[in-house]
Amino acid sequence: MSVDFYGQGQFPPMAFHSEGHQDSMGIALFFALMEKLTTSEFGLVVLDDVVMSVDIEHRKNFCRLLKSFFPERQFIITTHDNVWAKNLINEGVVERKNSIEFLYWNVEEGPVTVVGQDVWNTSRTKAKMDLHGASAFFRREMECHFENICDKLHARIRYNNIHKWDYGQYMSAAYKELQNLIKKAKQQAHVFNQTETINQLDLLESTLKARITTATAENWVTNVLIHHNPDYEISKPEFLAAVDAMEQFCQCFECSKCHTAISTIYAGENPVALMCKCGSYAYPLKQ
Repeated sequence: MSVDFYGQGQFPPMAFHSEGHQDSMGIALFFALMEKLTTSEFGLVVLDDVVMSVDIEHRKNFCRLLKSFFPERQFIITTHDNVWAKNLINEGVVERKNSIEFLYWNVEEGPVTVVGQDVWNTSRTKAKMDLHGASAFFRREMECHFENICDKLHARIRYNNIHKWDYGQYMSAAYKELQNLIKKAKQQAHVFNQTETINQLDLLESTLKARITTATAENWVTNVLIHHNPDYEISKPEFLAAVDAMEQFCQCFECSKCHTAISTIYAGENPVALMCKCGSYAYPLKQ
């Protein structure tokens, strides 16, 4: 097999392409052969740790490929890559209830697993044993969560030359972007006198404002817990209240039916709609 290399001719992949690129091509070849050689009745596909050496920036695109091109296939996917595991859930390839994490194993019990575990319940469970550790875990997970929301909404975030942003910056950018998109959706609904849609968006807008107020008021607790603050003594109920408030705020960014993150659909450079995976959340935007 030969492939193009920057228009310089056809060469064996192993001659010029990186291991990650070769693995990406190998996965593409596998899917092509799968479609060619198997019948439509054979719907089960097992992918065993296939992204181990695929370049990390391709992981989300890989999820989108699975979702877009193979909607009728049932996948069993194993991975050691926690980020890609989150991508699979966030991109709607795997439902959270169908995710299984192997925690550890021993001879007496065998493999010990958790099914459908999410950041909220994990944070609450960790808080029973280690409040500071639970807070550090929660902050990391929220930074990852809001980075994903910013990606879904194409949120604007203030540039810096180190290309790193923190939890608060991601959360603020996501909130402001959703506010702006709701405003555009309401403007479009007013054009066509869609009273029911306007009422839905008014409720979403007021809920979003109320919940960020509550989440912000409670959020200081997690910041205190992850730093050395001898003057503050934080209780478990105070931490759990912060988790509850943030969970409710995060629900504003997902569909209540399919529980996937809301995405901004673009046509060229222009946002044209707010959509979820199942389509029950679908609002055209004013241009």
